Amino acid sequence: MSDAYTVTHEPDNERYALYLDDEVAGFAHYTETEHELVFDHTVVDPDHRGAGVASELVKSALDDVRDNSTKRVVPACSYVQAWIARHEDYSALTQR
Repeated sequence: MSDAYTVTHEPDNERYALYLDDEVAGFAHYTETEHELVFDHTVVDPDHRGAGVASELVKSALDDVRDNSTKRVVPACSYVQAWIARHEDYSALTQR
């Protein structure tokens, strides 16, 4: 993946978005409750699929949750669920 990307938390849109060259290449949408962030789907622009966008997006989102929140992550999205299963050190986020 290109080094020219940024992941931005956009709470007004309930999502984390990955920007490549100022364009949204993908986003992870969530619904927030009092104690949880329910990640319900991850979308990657077809032009950027297979380039690691979804993985970097989910990693950055979960890092932000771990560093800046006490809420539990609920991986309702199959991609987020599979990503956490492959990266066991993030499973604690689902146990909060």
